[in-house]
Amino acid sequence: MENHTLTIRDLARTTGVSSKVLRYWESRGLLPDYRLYPHSAVRRVQFIQKAKSIGFTLSEIKWLFDIAKERRANCAAVIEWALCK
Repeated sequence: MENHTLTIRDLARTTGVSSKVLRYWESRGLLPDYRLYPHSAVRRVQFIQKAKSIGFTLSEIKWLFDIAKERRANCAAVIEWALCK
């Protein structure tokens, strides 16, 4: 199943997030701008939804993705930052 790709419509249906919102998140850099998404995009959208539900802004979520990608901060530093939020 991991090799299965999703269109934006499929991703929207699977996650309950509208295609319009997914495109907006793409424009903000939270999702890559793909024609076909890897199945892992479902987990990424679910993470964004959960982070938003506990009060993180899209900018803060992007920051978390950026530092995770670049490995600029260790987990303890990120947890400490999140707890102070």
